Amino acid sequence: MYAVDPHDSLVPIFVEHLSSGKVEQVGTGIFIEFQGAPFLFTAAHVTDITEYGSLMAPTANGISAIDGYMAYVDLLPESNRSEDTVDIAYFRLTQPSLEAYLLISSLYISQDAKSSITQLS
Repeated sequence: MYAVDPHDSLVPIFVEHLSSGKVEQVGTGIFIEFQGAPFLFTAAHVTDITEYGSLMAPTANGISAIDGYMAYVDLLPESNRSEDTVDIAYFRLTQPSLEAYLLISSLYISQDAKSSITQLS
């Protein structure tokens, strides 16, 4: 089950801080299917935050850790992320986690927002 509506593809990404347990939104991601596999793309500066805690996204069971393999464009030793013009990372998701994410995506859009989106289409 993959998102075909762009509004179902975009999700917030959170971090649960290791030190405090606090959960806060740190970015967004977009679900895509590539060569039959589910992926969540985001910015590399978002995945850099894994140094401080677990990245999470909304699922049917609440906000849960993102389940999958993470990869990103690494920086040269003398570079820093603010100079990174590519700034891309992704998770190759496990199938069950993708379905859990997509099942709840429409729950986060209010009826007023859905009406506005429909009117813009």
